[in-house]
Amino acid sequence: MQNEAAKAYSINSFIDLADVRFAEPRQMEEKIVAFLKETHQTLPKNRGQLIRAVLESLAFSYRQVIEKLEKLTGTTLQKVHMFGGGIQNQLLVQLTADFTQRKVVTGPVEASVLGNVVAQLKVLGKITDPVKLDVLANTVDVQDFNPTEIPGLEQKYAQFMRILAANNTEGK
Repeated sequence: MQNEAAKAYSINSFIDLADVRFAEPRQMEEKIVAFLKETHQTLPKNRGQLIRAVLESLAFSYRQVIEKLEKLTGTTLQKVHMFGGGIQNQLLVQLTADFTQRKVVTGPVEASVLGNVVAQLKVLGKITDPVKLDVLANTVDVQDFNPTEIPGLEQKYAQFMRILAANNTEGK
């Protein structure tokens, strides 16, 4: 699946991930194609293009949230931290770096398990020293993804935002 998307070129079509039709996981490919038809966008010719459209929509959604956070806090975020199973999709991680134009740091894949272990150790009084927490944090492998320049990125993002506005879910 990831290989198909990595080999596919962008069709510059995007979905609104907040659209209620995507809340139910059944028949997702059909729902995506229906959304693209309804919003008069280019339809994918193969599964790779369809998956790439979804991944690009995810990456732009991350950018949208980052921009909202920056506006609310009055600060500029320099990098994005991603963890959990999704970081195994390196195309999604690189698209996130590219589309947000920020460095992305990934790891760990098993963030929930690690967090639960640390919480239990703290409750049991086995970890009270912040230095021990730092040592534990340094046992996790992280990987950096640097953004690359994407020609026409701002136009693509403007198109994504128009799709959201036309679908009337932006800001909900």
